[in-house]
Amino acid sequence: MKQKNFFGDMLIALYFFNMIVLDNGTMLSKIGKIIFVVLTCAYILNSKKLSLKYREYYFWEMLIILYSVLSINWSYSHETAFDGLKTVLLNYLCIFLLTQLLAKRDDWFLVISKCIIIFPNLLFIRLLFQYGFSIFTGMRYLNNASYNKAGMFAGLGMAFGIYFYAKTKGSSKKIIYTIIINSVLLLISLSRKAVLFFSIPIIIVYLLTGKKIMRKFVRIIILIIALVLVGFMIMKIPLLYNYIGRGLERILNYQIEGRGDSSAAGRNTRIQFGIKKFYERPWLGWGLSNYNYLFKSYEENTNMVIADNNYIDLLVNFGIIGTCLYYLLYIYGFKEWLNIKNKNILDVALPVSILIMLLVIDYGVSSYLYLHSQTLLAISICWLKKIELEEKVDSV
Repeated sequence: MKQKNFFGDMLIALYFFNMIVLDNGTMLSKIGKIIFVVLTCAYILNSKKLSLKYREYYFWEMLIILYSVLSINWSYSHETAFDGLKTVLLNYLCIFLLTQLLAKRDDWFLVISKCIIIFPNLLFIRLLFQYGFSIFTGMRYLNNASYNKAGMFAGLGMAFGIYFYAKTKGSSKKIIYTIIINSVLLLISLSRKAVLFFSIPIIIVYLLTGKKIMRKFVRIIILIIALVLVGFMIMKIPLLYNYIGRGLERILNYQIEGRGDSSAAGRNTRIQFGIKKFYERPWLGWGLSNYNYLFKSYEENTNMVIADNNYIDLLVNFGIIGTCLYYLLYIYGFKEWLNIKNKNILDVALPVSILIMLLVIDYGVSSYLYLHSQTLLAISICWLKKIELEEKVDSV
């Protein structure tokens, strides 16, 4: 039994190594996915049992897949829709196999936490070998450096590192070194999304934990003071301003004055285009991944063919019906949270904070096609379901 658990842990580690350390779409990444699928299928067949512990999650995912398939019938470009369906099916196959591995052990969230904490450190080492010390000038300025991905996983690694440190009551001192390395990777990535991947889980966990109302009120006051101090430091300390403050300043300038940030301007163009196309087909949309095809026809010289906004992408591709169907999965996740009696503990607060973070991040990421976003969504919902089932067992 121990050998099977060890093999299962290795497969979980392989999944997250492939997702975090390797660049998506590369040959190594594709080989890694194939190896994971083949070995995990063999592992499940050897156990001769499929787990239905997370059957409600599977039900909602099957509805989303079914709608994706049906959308091909009314898609503007059938070829583009078929290409998008391949990505959706492969992502959900990988996630289904991952959740089967999770169902076979009780403390899987600790295994996943270690992966999310440690593997951004390995990504940092890989980037050093690939780009040298030039990464310290800012990954945003390097070609094909995937700075957003690196920064987001670094931020999430910091959040999970703090969780793991609190969970083990400080017994794992080495975790502090991984948090420091992840913080360096977050800074040099120059990714604004990365700050949200770290700050939102920490803030939500901080506000949700603790039972006394007065203590929560004091925490809110402390949080406001801390945010003001952090904002002051970002704008006044040269190192922090160069890496974070300048980008935030450009976003604000664009929002207020309409100038100063090409990234925000490009996103705004894609959003406005998406809103226009949504009004043309509001209920069913243009078909899976067809925003890509439509925008490429509109802006031939651009390399960006996604809305970079999940809400717009879904409304254009799936319409109101498909968008509501997709976000009902989040409502199911929050329903699982409401079913848990003790909502103030750390193990409950962290997955809820990830759900909230994903909803915020969806403004700047087309997450329904991204494996890492769908994986975080899946483990958050399964985590809450696991706690709910354990409470029911304890109450019997």
